[in-house]
Amino acid sequence: MLKVFTAYRKTAALGLCVTAAMTVLFIAMGEAAFSIFIVILGLWITWLASLYKAMREHQAMLDVLYQEMDAPRFIQLYRTKLEKAKPGSAFEAAMRAHIGNAYMMMGEYAEALEWFTAACDQPDVKLLMAENRAACLQRMDAKELPEALETWKRCMQQVKPARKRRSEQSLRMAEIRRAVASGRADEHMQLEVQTAAKASNKRSYRVSMRLLLAKIYVQRGFGDAARGELEDIAALKANTQDIREAREMLEDMKKREA
Repeated sequence: MLKVFTAYRKTAALGLCVTAAMTVLFIAMGEAAFSIFIVILGLWITWLASLYKAMREHQAMLDVLYQEMDAPRFIQLYRTKLEKAKPGSAFEAAMRAHIGNAYMMMGEYAEALEWFTAACDQPDVKLLMAENRAACLQRMDAKELPEALETWKRCMQQVKPARKRRSEQSLRMAEIRRAVASGRADEHMQLEVQTAAKASNKRSYRVSMRLLLAKIYVQRGFGDAARGELEDIAALKANTQDIREAREMLEDMKKREA
């Protein structure tokens, strides 16, 4: 990460300067032995501060995608960073997945699919790519979706329990989407989607869940509830595929009521 996100360098330089100054001070005071401790402590604190700064820089970029939902701007910023990532590493794979998510958010599914591959063979990475690939194929209503879901399930068996539980929750949402697409929404699905929307700290995911919830409301005959969800989504200033779909659904409802 420190190789890719470099905003930490000023922080690192300051930390090294302070460490050097403190070391010289203690040597001048005749505490040469203690100065070794100062060097070790100073380098450790500088490393932690640098890592924190790099993580903050990374998160700020991810917020452009998942909170501001500005996928074109995110891609422009993030692809320049991807070039610095170590090829074949787990971190590079995660970055590829974020870029793929950006294209998927824009509705450019064929382009998104190209990003959901990675040279890294780590189980977590294979699962990440399987999840994203299946989600994209589902949006495309592609015939390859059943096979992709089976791959997802196989990859889930290779990861640690905590990661597996998170993936199972995502898989459940994919299953609900399939059910809703075939007109089989029910009350239990409605409650699950409501819970998922409230639990997420990603604005883009909440929008996706609320759109799904609106579709469930429509199927269950709750027109006013569906309209409320769609109006909230349609009022957002971002231009994602989910928001465009919400606007289209809302317009169709108005035409039918006219």
